[in-house]
Amino acid sequence: MPHPVSRNAALALVTLALIIVAVPTEAQGPDVQRLHWFAGEWTYEVGDGGGTVVGRTLASGRLVEWMERYQPASGDPLEIVHVFGYDPGSEAYYWHRYMPNGSVQIFGGWVDGKTWTFLHDDGTGTLYRLTAVEESATAGTFAWARSVKGGAWEETARGQMTKVK
Repeated sequence: MPHPVSRNAALALVTLALIIVAVPTEAQGPDVQRLHWFAGEWTYEVGDGGGTVVGRTLASGRLVEWMERYQPASGDPLEIVHVFGYDPGSEAYYWHRYMPNGSVQIFGGWVDGKTWTFLHDDGTGTLYRLTAVEESATAGTFAWARSVKGGAWEETARGQMTKVK
């Protein structure tokens, strides 16, 4: 019986392991340190649902991992793993989102002031965008949007998050 981890998930994990090994600790500049805003324990509300996120730094502070538990208004909770990092070669942030069904969503991103933007192309002509704003060291807002086949961006969800630890 094949292992339940999809080929894309396995490739993403190998890529992540190579990034961790390839980026020395001394390469940790202000761009990498910006990721530390995501660390800590957060609660969030979005639409009719909400959840918690526990974020911790990994690889001597070069990465931030999130363990998310999302409770939709109806249905079972979802557990999602996220890994955020910074690639000094491309001067861009990345975010790998490991979904409960085994799929992996890979986002590229940037930060401008206190506004983070991450984009994901699902391969079918639909782009997804997450915009998160650092309101303070312990609070933020976020919005999800999508664009289908180059059309206008349509907001699909909006929420707020609060750091509790």
